[in-house]
Amino acid sequence: MIKTCPNCSENLTGNFCTNCGQKAKNLNVPFKELVSEVVGDIFTFDSRFFRTLMPLIAKPGFLTVEYNLGRRSRYVTPFRLYVFISFILFFMLSSIDVKIVKFTKSPTK
Repeated sequence: MIKTCPNCSENLTGNFCTNCGQKAKNLNVPFKELVSEVVGDIFTFDSRFFRTLMPLIAKPGFLTVEYNLGRRSRYVTPFRLYVFISFILFFMLSSIDVKIVKFTKSPTK
């Protein structure tokens, strides 16, 4: 574990710096663990997902206003939401065999 905070050089006593609040995390991790953490973070369901889904469907401008006002911890981050919705979209399109682009041969002259 890290002994001093890399942000403010304060001595650490727990998982977070008591001076600046940065998480004390060792960034030298194996690539497999890093990929597992990213995938887990993106596809984890918690109460924030359902708190985000209803305003997104009912009043989408509300989430933009909340994000711009700094109220971000209650809702899913925009990137995570985009990745998750894209994943669901492509999964649904592949399962129902929809052709997005139609390829045709051009007539030869």
